[in-house]
Amino acid sequence: MRNGLCKSSFLVLSFLILGSGLSLYAENGVRIPAALLPMDPHVGHGEAPLAFLNWSPSERPSFVLPQAREVASVAEDASSIFPDIHVAKARRAKLDAYRRALTLGNQEACPEFQKLAEDADFNRREFAKLRFWTLCSALVKPTDNLNDVDVAHFPALQALKDDAEMVVTERQEKWPRYLELLSAKIRENRNLREKTQQLEMAVQIAETKNLPEEAKRLRHDLEKLAPRFLKNPQAGDYLDVGQDLIQAREFAKGREYLRKVMTSKFAKFNDQRRAFQAHRNSFKVEQNKPQHLEESEKYYDWLVKNKEWILAFDSGLYWVRALWTDGQKAKAQKAMSRMEKLFAKRGARLFEIEFIRGRMEEEDANFAKALAHYEKALGLSNKASRVKIEASRAWALRRLGRDIEAAAAFETLAANAPEPGDQLRARFWQGKSLAKAGQGERAQLVFRQVAFDDPVGYYGLIAFHELQHVIPPINASRADSLKGWNALREELEKAKSAAKLDDEIASSAQTVTGDAVALDPNLHDPNLSGAAGHGGTQAVADPNVKPDVGAVEPTATTSSEPPPAGKVSEPPAAGKASEPPPAARGQTALPTGAVAPGLATRETAAEAPAKTALRSLTIDEKVWITDLHLMGEKKILEKYLDGLALESRWDYTTEQGFELLKSYARAGLYLPLFATIGKIEKSQREALLLNHPELLFPMDYAPTIKSAAHRQEIPAELVFSIIRQESAFDPNARSFADAMGLMQILPTQAKNVAKELGIAWSGHDDLYRPDLNIPVGAKMLRQGLDRYDGNFILAIASYNANDRAIKGWLKSRFREDPVEFIEEIAYEETRTYVKLVLRNYIFYKRLANPEMALAFPPECLPDLQKFKHSAGDQSASL
Repeated sequence: MRNGLCKSSFLVLSFLILGSGLSLYAENGVRIPAALLPMDPHVGHGEAPLAFLNWSPSERPSFVLPQAREVASVAEDASSIFPDIHVAKARRAKLDAYRRALTLGNQEACPEFQKLAEDADFNRREFAKLRFWTLCSALVKPTDNLNDVDVAHFPALQALKDDAEMVVTERQEKWPRYLELLSAKIRENRNLREKTQQLEMAVQIAETKNLPEEAKRLRHDLEKLAPRFLKNPQAGDYLDVGQDLIQAREFAKGREYLRKVMTSKFAKFNDQRRAFQAHRNSFKVEQNKPQHLEESEKYYDWLVKNKEWILAFDSGLYWVRALWTDGQKAKAQKAMSRMEKLFAKRGARLFEIEFIRGRMEEEDANFAKALAHYEKALGLSNKASRVKIEASRAWALRRLGRDIEAAAAFETLAANAPEPGDQLRARFWQGKSLAKAGQGERAQLVFRQVAFDDPVGYYGLIAFHELQHVIPPINASRADSLKGWNALREELEKAKSAAKLDDEIASSAQTVTGDAVALDPNLHDPNLSGAAGHGGTQAVADPNVKPDVGAVEPTATTSSEPPPAGKVSEPPAAGKASEPPPAARGQTALPTGAVAPGLATRETAAEAPAKTALRSLTIDEKVWITDLHLMGEKKILEKYLDGLALESRWDYTTEQGFELLKSYARAGLYLPLFATIGKIEKSQREALLLNHPELLFPMDYAPTIKSAAHRQEIPAELVFSIIRQESAFDPNARSFADAMGLMQILPTQAKNVAKELGIAWSGHDDLYRPDLNIPVGAKMLRQGLDRYDGNFILAIASYNANDRAIKGWLKSRFREDPVEFIEEIAYEETRTYVKLVLRNYIFYKRLANPEMALAFPPECLPDLQKFKHSAGDQSASL
């Protein structure tokens, strides 16, 4: 319904666009008063979504959202957070009562909050007062005054106080103050879509309540933010209006405005250029491929006509790639020849054309021709572009069986690549090429170096497999660790001497020592998830915003240009595993990492000279953290911890610094935890993560996960690994494609699977319940393993991409070596996803027995031979 909304559906839909200030309630599972809800996202502008303004308090429906975490998860003694903090039994009972009240509906919660608010012995009664006034405004006494709540001692309470005041002012119809508070929330919101919808709501409130000055101000803000709301746009507004309409997916109307700019005799050239570009791109967004190709050519021709050579060359490359992606290689080749003639004497970057030609030949398995194009491109390239060309050249040499040359090319790439992750990947493939060429000793040296430099990353762990070494235990003593890493250094030096490697190879092998960015905590990285969720998008708590959680983990995710051939034709759509055998006789363990390799000679905090003025949590801060955790005020606790972490002088290698990070983990605040770790000074981060890997590999919901995994006969570590990558253990995560919950499942998938499992299904909100989401996700993993005969790589890939894409890769990119197959997965996000889930899986295996070395799990790199029949003529073994 649009006008005259169904009240319950209005509230459900409104939840999808809660702003940062309002999401506190959704986070904690509290019923949301209508006054705090933005407008229905399905109502177009100009319609009336504000029916709730006319509801009486008795009519206003309540809305229950799922709990952020199981209440039972805090049933244990709070002293497990801080040993020096004891919570008295009576006080603990009140904190628990507050937490339970957050999970109740209005009718049940109001008397609980009122009781706590009036309890003079409850030292957190300000929270209870504000919750009571927010949820139970009809019961607030006329003599009650919000000003009686002092938030000066705890500024994080201000947002909760503002929410309470919004409810009170709405009830008292103090609309100017209400709009002032709403405007403040809008200013804090960084999501464009939400800001627009909230501003539209504010304008309609001001107009409905006859507040002309407020309406004028708010409309000005709305039109500035979203020009499509201009009532009478002038010629100078057409470009902005058109672009805004396109962004709002009103394509036809948006293109009308853009074409007015494109054909105007008075428009500036730069405005016309932007209009042409937006017009072209709109067809791509709309997935109108034929028209997108036609408009790409028109834009290129228009720039050539205007003799804008640099812009024309770039738009020409865009057009060529679009043709290639659409499978029109002949037209793409013809377009490149046309460009080559036109730009030959104009100083254009012709190496880009040669590079694309090489990629096309490589896709067709014409590796000799591809190599020739890459070498020609290198001769024409500038310094900034050499790395991506060198990567493809090295891969082509490997495809041709010229392994010694390939090893040298990968070595050059490792020396020139700007990112440590690219250096590690190139070094790993140097080792693979040396091994294939029969240079076993040199290959072993390189793999040892990769394992040494990347002890917690994908390539470092795969290096153990290549070395046929067991993976060391996590919980080694410091003395054993130092002894082991020093022994490894000696082993490396001896191997270098025995292999007679020259100084260049020896030094380049050290280029990433101590710089292993695999220690970056951001395992839930932005580049990956687009990968998270079956809709091909990142799973985040906010359905419209990807969180900025720090730097991407380069070892597994980043590259200037991926080595394998081919293009990404489309973005991703939406067996009992064998247990690893015990360490085989003859396998030896490389030393572990209780201490990072780069820290092998660094003093521990206990051994180092005393440092002055290092930060530690005060008793008062520990009490606040404990109370907020026990109360279930997760969002407020996050803000409080973030504020503490912003202060300097923390040494996270000490117990004092570790206490702060552990507070994040204890509350299940993993995304902000990873963001905080990502900002820590590098040497501290390395030591911290190797000593406390549990910070990055949580085991929340372990009983539910283990039970579901046992029922489906799959390793529990696989379920942990998927959840770790999909949602970072946030049960309220929701992707752009509406994949929901811990395992990021689409409602359409979940309904049928839940029925098959005999689990009651009442609607998509059920996916926020771990007790439903985990069993359904485990069943879907089981189904994926069954479809691919228990093959971990293909099953994990299918959880991220679609089966049609995977079958296509098996046909055109089959490789008998599973490591090579992973490296050639066409979708970058799926390639990254598979690497990270496998890395997670190995670490969860290690955490299961932290005192023992782990034989490399064979299920991580399974035999692909049985799928060779799908590969066709291009499946020739390398």
